[in-house]
Amino acid sequence: PICYSNQDGRVCRLLKSLYGLKQASFEWHKLVNSFMLSCGWSPLTSDPCIYQKKSRTGRTMILCLYVDDCISSYASVDKSEYDEFKKSFMDRFNTKDMGNAEFILGMRITRNRVDHTLFIDQEAYTDRLLKTFNMDKCAPVLSPELTSTQFHTIPIANPSGIVFPYLQVVGSLLYLMISTRPDIAHAVRVLSSYLQSYGDAQVGYAKHVLRYIRGTSKYGLLYKQNNTNECLVTSTGIAHCLYVKSPPKPGAVKLHSIVTSAMSDSNYLGHAESLEGNPHTDY
Repeated sequence: PICYSNQDGRVCRLLKSLYGLKQASFEWHKLVNSFMLSCGWSPLTSDPCIYQKKSRTGRTMILCLYVDDCISSYASVDKSEYDEFKKSFMDRFNTKDMGNAEFILGMRITRNRVDHTLFIDQEAYTDRLLKTFNMDKCAPVLSPELTSTQFHTIPIANPSGIVFPYLQVVGSLLYLMISTRPDIAHAVRVLSSYLQSYGDAQVGYAKHVLRYIRGTSKYGLLYKQNNTNECLVTSTGIAHCLYVKSPPKPGAVKLHSIVTSAMSDSNYLGHAESLEGNPHTDY
């Protein structure tokens, strides 16, 4: 510890990890991971904090762990089996059942069990973001893009005379894009290309995106169920939708491999490239 001195060179061995230490999060994950494995759950390769397990009925149960917050998903016929696991989890760890998830990590979850839909948005997060950067009273725009703007990099890393918090704005928009707003993915990708060298044009583009999200703060992702029990993922900010069995990947937005002469050709090409490598997608 700080200010501790020992003349004979001895050190203290930490028997238990304490909250706030660098290794505390690692020790906690190692502990809860060993418990989850002992209960038959397996972590995903893409995200080790998401666990899945086949129930006795053959369906998949999912549990997401973020530090000390857990959110789960399972079929109604598997409720008794999941309740057994939940009881063993609560016996092992000092936890509290908060009921159905309504807010998590800045995302609001709205269910409609009659229509079998689930809507996820970040309206509260968007409002806080706009207030933080003094853009809560700006005039909204209809599109996140500025087609007439030409960007030119400048040779200095931190441009003098620019007081706008460009890096913080891009980081905040990046979290919004990854979570519920794939409609701003291309704009955020362009802004992220100028983190080390930005000027007035990039700042104007960032403000334009903030104006766009002010008018679309209620936009989000709508999950529907069709007759084949697949998930229809749509965005209220995008006119197109795909039938998929996996969540959307807004971070994978990229330019088309070829140039098209018509908007319909561009839409078809974008859908075709997004479906590439996903055998569980119907178009």
